[in-house]
Amino acid sequence: MHHEFEGFLKVWQRVMHAKGGISMPARKDITVRDFAEWLPSMLITSWDFDVPEREVAYVGTLIDDLFLRDVKSTSLVDYFPDPEELEIQLGAIKHVVSELVGVEGDAFISINDDKKVSYSFMNLPLAPENGMPLTVSFFLIEDIETLCDSDREMISKSPVVTINRTEFFPLFDDE
Repeated sequence: MHHEFEGFLKVWQRVMHAKGGISMPARKDITVRDFAEWLPSMLITSWDFDVPEREVAYVGTLIDDLFLRDVKSTSLVDYFPDPEELEIQLGAIKHVVSELVGVEGDAFISINDDKKVSYSFMNLPLAPENGMPLTVSFFLIEDIETLCDSDREMISKSPVVTINRTEFFPLFDDE
């Protein structure tokens, strides 16, 4: 696991234990005080698997800057136009929220045929709100500083994501 993910997970676990160790952290528990260093690369998302779609409750500035678009209102199908890729993403999130596990993985965003932006991600469950499952996600985006404006423009028009690897992990010490 990336050391940045380990730090994020430790803070998430500390928040969970502060709630008595039996409840998932809620969206309101993801505070600037505890998670400040990760906020630019974070998403908090509510999921509706019946549609399938999601509502982004929070998007970090680094993610907004990468996509040059309103990530909150962009459909999952825009990111995952291949139905198999969409099902992989939704299946992983369903597993995270139903089994209360974390998932770490690697993916890339295609800019054009020969250029990609690689990133790693971690998704953790949060306490449901209004009957909807929530997750908090943290992203490590490689080489984001080297992207030129035309690269960002290409990503904003067609942000196709391909997931290379997903690996689930337990969230509790006794698992």
